[in-house]
Amino acid sequence: MLNCQLPLPLDQPAPSHRDMLLEIARQPNSALPSDLLRLVRESISLAEELDNGAHGGSSWLHGDLHPSNILWDGQQAAWRVIDPKGYRGPQVMALGRYLHNFLDNVLESLGQSVSDAAREVLLKERVRVLAREIGRPEVY
Repeated sequence: MLNCQLPLPLDQPAPSHRDMLLEIARQPNSALPSDLLRLVRESISLAEELDNGAHGGSSWLHGDLHPSNILWDGQQAAWRVIDPKGYRGPQVMALGRYLHNFLDNVLESLGQSVSDAAREVLLKERVRVLAREIGRPEVY
């Protein structure tokens, strides 16, 4: 649903989630705040677990999945995903990226204050809707 089910071709290496985190952590004078950069560095070992199959085998993932990159194709009566950035990892990684995208923008557009509590409510709503649409139970 959220990614391509094709196996990774051996002759076309794709960056992994860990590779992307390493790239961010190596940037001199990073534009990221120091506390966020620290979290990126701490996440590298968790990404290694994911890359090593802790949550399923690697698949091609979109890399920038959000509502603006999902379009309805009326002629084919199917959803199309556009503008992939492409990386490899377990399928669960695509879902997290999709769910957290644009939280603050949505809250601001609704006239709500941006806070951790408001983000949590919005995330739970997104999980509820997604679970309903794919016929799965809600799990938080």
